[in-house]
Amino acid sequence: MQQQQGVRKLIWSLSVPNKVKNLVWLSGLVLQWFMVQQTTSTTEHRNNGSRPELILEDVQMHAQFEPTDVSLATLIMAVANIGQIDYTEPGPIDRSVLSKQLKHRFEAIWNGQDPGSVTCRSRSSEFSNREPMVDDRVRNIIKAVGLEGLVWVPGREIDHGLITALVERWRPETHTFHMPHGEITITLQDVEVLLGLPIDGDAITGSTQKTWVDVCREFLGFEPINQDNHKQLTSQRILINRLLEQVANPLPPNAEEDQLHKYARCYILALLGDKIFMDKSGDRVHLMWVQQLEDLRNPRRCSWGSACLAWLYRELCRASKDTSQIGGCLLLLQYWAWARFPYLCPAVEHGPPVGAYGPPVRGPLSLK
Repeated sequence: MQQQQGVRKLIWSLSVPNKVKNLVWLSGLVLQWFMVQQTTSTTEHRNNGSRPELILEDVQMHAQFEPTDVSLATLIMAVANIGQIDYTEPGPIDRSVLSKQLKHRFEAIWNGQDPGSVTCRSRSSEFSNREPMVDDRVRNIIKAVGLEGLVWVPGREIDHGLITALVERWRPETHTFHMPHGEITITLQDVEVLLGLPIDGDAITGSTQKTWVDVCREFLGFEPINQDNHKQLTSQRILINRLLEQVANPLPPNAEEDQLHKYARCYILALLGDKIFMDKSGDRVHLMWVQQLEDLRNPRRCSWGSACLAWLYRELCRASKDTSQIGGCLLLLQYWAWARFPYLCPAVEHGPPVGAYGPPVRGPLSLK
């Protein structure tokens, strides 16, 4: 009965030009097919306990569908055969879409193995212990660049168990979480609401074939030390702690524009590496983001939200395989989980500062 009602609702919810007669007739066809199969099952079907399936050729032949209507016929066939699904198998039923199942963490769990929790690369201790930037000159630059939301996002301890559970539900083929009730994912709207990052503007692109020591000298105002026992610059990644050393002291009141811009770049780059572009090192940030900060007199309006989401997607895809670590904006992932699944959210101890981005304090969401 539930199957019949499901097919009927599906058919009447579809709107296909010039196919009304076919759809009405097909509704009767499928419902009649169910009743016939329930009363006239063959001996073979009685013996093995299985039920016959409505196949694609039957739907197309009896409903007189054209070749261009294959997708519609396939959809109706799928609903009609809901009862044929074997819920004792981990899936996927059709591996043509979810082709990476054998390399997924979930496969090991289904086979009785424990891959362990994913190590979450959270905020650097040096940055989290600092007070927010209070210099209005730097704050105005941060606002012009479009990253003011990151200054106000409250920091929270990352729940490794929650992140691990979400990684196990993540499918790299579709970039969605596969839940018992269906598919769900983080969207650009979530990034804009939870982090206050712009999702419109120029795409963040650039070259990674640069002399990075010269980039540090020209745009950040220092030359990194690269000794054997202490390398501040490794390949294209600079230590966040080295950037914070550049902004440890207040900016002089009479600072020139060049000094102000280098000071602001160091702080913004550390902010990016600490909040949204964390990698598995946990204490470094890529210097390629400096390219978006070269002209701070007339800064480009970039889609930082898109870059943040793409970086997180990539980290989720990597973590769903055999790796044991994950980077990216895990604060966004955790806030999103709290917003979409309020029962996972801890009780309120204290709220964020006034004007801060992030999940609201009052129900159904709360903050730790």
